[in-house]
Amino acid sequence: MFNRWFDADTIFLNPNVPWTLFVPPSDFEDIHLLATKDHHGLNAGMLMLRVHAWTVSMLAEVVSLRQFKPDLELEYYDQSALKYIIERPGYEEHCAYQPHDWWNAFGLQGKPYATPAFMLHFAGVDCCGHPEKKGVVMGRWLDALEVTPQKYSTPLEDSVYPGQVAEYWGMLRNASLILNMADKWQQETLYTEEDIQIARAELKNTTINRPDDVQAVGHDISKIEKIINTVTPGAVPLGMGQVDKFVNVTVTFGKSEKELEEDARQAAIQADGSRSTKSPSTSKSAIDS
Repeated sequence: MFNRWFDADTIFLNPNVPWTLFVPPSDFEDIHLLATKDHHGLNAGMLMLRVHAWTVSMLAEVVSLRQFKPDLELEYYDQSALKYIIERPGYEEHCAYQPHDWWNAFGLQGKPYATPAFMLHFAGVDCCGHPEKKGVVMGRWLDALEVTPQKYSTPLEDSVYPGQVAEYWGMLRNASLILNMADKWQQETLYTEEDIQIARAELKNTTINRPDDVQAVGHDISKIEKIINTVTPGAVPLGMGQVDKFVNVTVTFGKSEKELEEDARQAAIQADGSRSTKSPSTSKSAIDS
């Protein structure tokens, strides 16, 4: 089950787009945090978090970071603390950055305008040289929504989101597949040249730090494809790095709150029957290291 944190300076424009559309499909159960980046890096004003022991551990380290590392420079306070923790091994592989415009688009223009965004975040308004107060700008948008709500209420099936979300998770699924294939291929062929090691490391880094860039993920997948198929023709499928070619794509869009709650209930029942199973956590506390 996922929950979300959206700052108070947020306005939902399109009620036809459920925020649950963006949560990980069932085969990405190791992803516990969804976030976005802006020009400063992580933007913590909008987050989606899985209700999970991993999340409790991560947030505990964030709120206690100042106490244990009082000299650490945190330029953006809690946002910088969160960034410091989730970029460490044990946490970074359980986070996924999504495109900023999906659910953390900035509403920096003073007057309402046509936009496909289903929500706007007014971070940066009334600071950084912006001429108007945030309440004034947000009030103007709320008035526009009240008068012409249909202007922003595009039906989900007509919006850009279903296709883009499918591409996003499909490409990450292909990345995981090609990395597993490369591992098996190396074991079978005993191929240890530097090119495959570098290509695998680049793809892993991209899936952690730039998964919101589907083209970059696809480019790194194609590099591994090329290396493997040059040495062993036909060893892996061609085109896994193309956005229109996904392997075993099964994505369910926009689960309702009740469906998510039922998923959580079933997970709790399963967990109750396997108390001895350890919950994912860091092998060493980020604060202690």
